[in-house]
Amino acid sequence: TFALAIPNVKILCAPCASGEEVYSLSMMLQERRREPREFSITGIDINSEAIDKAQKGLFSERSLHKLDARLKEKYFTHDDRYYGVKKEYFTSIAFTQVNIFEQEFLALGKFDIIFSRNMLIYFDDDFRLKTIERFATLLKPEGKLFLGHADIIPENNYFTKYTDNRLSYYVKKP
Repeated sequence: TFALAIPNVKILCAPCASGEEVYSLSMMLQERRREPREFSITGIDINSEAIDKAQKGLFSERSLHKLDARLKEKYFTHDDRYYGVKKEYFTSIAFTQVNIFEQEFLALGKFDIIFSRNMLIYFDDDFRLKTIERFATLLKPEGKLFLGHADIIPENNYFTKYTDNRLSYYVKKP
């Protein structure tokens, strides 16, 4: 819902793994009448194989088992083994290999929303703090950060936590 209220919303998914979240967000925005030219979604990952897979946009039946049949038909082609994304629907997404601790990460630009699910669980408190500091650098004022349920961030001066109907998120402090 936040994404729908922001004109030309810019979203970052870090890490993006094989791209499911990026494609899902794009479909959700389009289903809510946002044209691809009205948003951009960037998926990043440190793993080059994950980025290659995300760019190909090929998914097994199992990966899409929760997706409504109408959406599968609209956004995907299907053969015996895979569902492939119909690229014409996904012109506003991009995938790039980048390490969040390298300078290229900070050169990605500014974002309204960052999704980072299940990455912080692999870091100690120092690296968690470094990560959210870097996220704060990339977020526009009042930008929102959504983390996975298991991701816990240490006490910090960058974000304020909010909870709305069991959904927790963080807003960048001014």
